[in-house]
Amino acid sequence: MTGENEEIWVARECRLENGLPVFTRFCRDLPVESKLKKLNILIVVSWQYESEDETGLPSDEVLDQMEEFENVMDESLVDKGTARLMTVFTGEGLREWQFYTDDAEIFMRKFNEALKGKRVLPLEIEALEDENWDAYKDFTEIGKDE
Repeated sequence: MTGENEEIWVARECRLENGLPVFTRFCRDLPVESKLKKLNILIVVSWQYESEDETGLPSDEVLDQMEEFENVMDESLVDKGTARLMTVFTGEGLREWQFYTDDAEIFMRKFNEALKGKRVLPLEIEALEDENWDAYKDFTEIGKDE
């Protein structure tokens, strides 16, 4: 049973056209309409990694580091209302998190504060305007027919 504030996430495993597996997760629960309009900036955090085999998936060690990073982001950004983590993609040498926020500068300040003193991670960050949540809508279609 989920609590009142718990989000429901959907997880999918599918295969790309090249046969490689990918794993996707997305939050099924969208914010209320008034909050949705305010969260119009998409922050994409990407982590490229070398796969140890032909699957394109991260090693257990890298996966643990990614989970630790995501937990820090949950505590520092999501739980404090700075951003909503909405999607996670893993496969083909890439993990990508998509956050929605209303202020990219505040997001980046809190992001950097959260990682201060921690191991340097191979992250790339991009901020885009996405007032209609098009990236989220596209993401939720990945693997839907499998």
